[in-house]
Amino acid sequence: MSGILSSCGLSPFDVRNIIGVMRTYPIRVAGNSGNTGEKEITWEDITSWCGSSNFITEKTSVTNRTRRVFEFSNENVLQSIIINKPTKKQFKMSDY
Repeated sequence: MSGILSSCGLSPFDVRNIIGVMRTYPIRVAGNSGNTGEKEITWEDITSWCGSSNFITEKTSVTNRTRRVFEFSNENVLQSIIINKPTKKQFKMSDY
């Protein structure tokens, strides 16, 4: 966060609120791009779980390869919260 702010010529003290936003299903680029610590799933699984009749997929913008998708990870969310320290939240992890 500080790096982005300093690139814009702003002080970290100018920030009042940090809002954390995360994907329901984390993605990675195609190929061997590393994992998220969770099970890799398919876009067909997500399409089925959403009850959609239209196939859902996400492609890379340059090579048009299908992105890899993973299950949601509570551990990754908690780690992100610890690192980024958001000041606003819509729910508590203990609610789930």
